[in-house]
Amino acid sequence: RADCDYHTLSCVYGQMSILFYEQKRYTNQLECIDQAVWYSNIARDTVGSFLTYAQKDAAYAMLNKHDSILYVCDTVIKGLRQAGHVQLAATFLAFPVKYLIEIGDTSKASQYISEYERESGFFDDFGNIESGREVYYYTKGLYFLETLRYDSAEYYFRKELATGLDFN
Repeated sequence: RADCDYHTLSCVYGQMSILFYEQKRYTNQLECIDQAVWYSNIARDTVGSFLTYAQKDAAYAMLNKHDSILYVCDTVIKGLRQAGHVQLAATFLAFPVKYLIEIGDTSKASQYISEYERESGFFDDFGNIESGREVYYYTKGLYFLETLRYDSAEYYFRKELATGLDFN
């Protein structure tokens, strides 16, 4: 209908997807995300569409579908960059690094780390990440551990331990 508020409809499906995630009903969550993305696109909300689509990574993580996580992240990053949101796109670069390391793609992991630190806006002039995001040091430590740079890995693990508030 001409008077349909597609933006609100997208938000409703987005909220439903969160409830399904909390209920551990990941397939239903993915279906709701697809609907939310569909209605975001009809409402011409490009950024909202990509941000909603990005939520699929959590469901795929719980379903242990690493290839799907990487596909979602790459799609979101590429789409946001094409839409001119380079800094926002960069904020999604840190999440797939862990999975890239697990599959042994340290070259792409290195590229993502570099772009994340350069483009996200989360780092100061000394390379320190802003407060509340220190868990990134753990991910970076994993990267150095995988690339056999043990001193650097230990440095970032200790840095995360000293500054982070998460369980790592």
